[in-house]
Amino acid sequence: MVALVFAHVLLDAFFNGVNLFWPLHDRFYDLSGEFLLSDQRGVVQTFIDGETAEGTVEETHYTTGVNPTPEETPQNVERLFPIAGTGERFLLVISGFAVVAMRLIEERRSD
Repeated sequence: MVALVFAHVLLDAFFNGVNLFWPLHDRFYDLSGEFLLSDQRGVVQTFIDGETAEGTVEETHYTTGVNPTPEETPQNVERLFPIAGTGERFLLVISGFAVVAMRLIEERRSD
């Protein structure tokens, strides 16, 4: 249970930003960035470069499928629930489903 909550918080930190210390400290933190090895600059990381704070609860709205607009949602608004934003993520989703399916099939055969 703790791992699931921890993983959810970390995923939000990389895609939308997360309000880690709310209600003690009202500030969103965004850890989007890169980690790469350059032949000219050496090891480069941009996850935590200087200021990572993005805003407070009152001034920050992240569009989701459940709540697409910060105002009252009209009835005919399109609700998008992203599954994979890039080809790499799509491959990861398909691979994950395939591995789980194979494990379930193997487990049923062994019983």
